[in-house]
Amino acid sequence: MTFQTKLRLVFKWTVYVVLFLLIYVFQTSVPLIEVFSIKPMLLVPAAVCLAIHENEFAGGIMGVFAGLLCDLGGGELFGFNALILLVCCVASSMVVQYLMKPNLFTALVLGAGTLLIRGMLDYLFFYVMWNYEGSAHILVRYILPTILYSLIVLPLFYLLFKKLKRSFDGALEE
Repeated sequence: MTFQTKLRLVFKWTVYVVLFLLIYVFQTSVPLIEVFSIKPMLLVPAAVCLAIHENEFAGGIMGVFAGLLCDLGGGELFGFNALILLVCCVASSMVVQYLMKPNLFTALVLGAGTLLIRGMLDYLFFYVMWNYEGSAHILVRYILPTILYSLIVLPLFYLLFKKLKRSFDGALEE
């Protein structure tokens, strides 16, 4: 591997990390995206879409990074989202490599699955397990709408990472 190729790979992953940091800042601080006090989890669909376009190792690493950012901004048990996104992003990447084609429908299915797993585990471990009063209301009023709202923005991330992957691969082939 030449020095120029290594430099391009470093640039590629630097762009991905900076993009995830910008998504994190946007997710946690911009009130414009809040609808009826529901904010989307932008990092989850972004991580799944990146995992679809990269190999399982890269998808897992970026899934952990996105999960840690979610844990920082969410006030939940540190590592909860990181572990979930690690498993889901590696699985998403492997599904696309071995079973399905990387297209928008696949991204929506894998993103919905990841968001549903994450939401239901959140509901189970933080509300049901502690016999939280009114937990069904929290599921219907906050968790499920967050999943749907996050799924609505997934096509934007799919197109963004598809375009970035093509441009980075084209630059690496030169």
